[in-house]
Amino acid sequence: MNIGRKIEALTAMASAVAAAFVLLAACGGSSPAPAASPSPKPTATALSLTGACQALRADILANGGSPGPAVLHRIIGQSTNSKLASDAQLALDDIGKSEIAMGIILGSLDYDCRSTGVTIPQG
Repeated sequence: MNIGRKIEALTAMASAVAAAFVLLAACGGSSPAPAASPSPKPTATALSLTGACQALRADILANGGSPGPAVLHRIIGQSTNSKLASDAQLALDDIGKSEIAMGIILGSLDYDCRSTGVTIPQG
């Protein structure tokens, strides 16, 4: 074989290999792994009506007659029952404002929880 033809064949093979590498790079063949990102916060678990009512009752008993802000925030954010979450928001808004208003809201929370068999203390 002629040296000129050998060089042409070698050049053609080198061009084919280079083209293959370009195609692999364009397809994302062996790109570096992305930098590690912080793991996402765990998702909040849903709080059933019964679970929310039990948590509310325990908190009211522990706090001497009124719910604390932490349990109300938890019910607002995680409760599967929109009526209970709405009443918990009202209770959160009225904490420390009026005993009469809190009594009415506790009555509404008790009404929400009666179907579960959990009784909410009325101060």
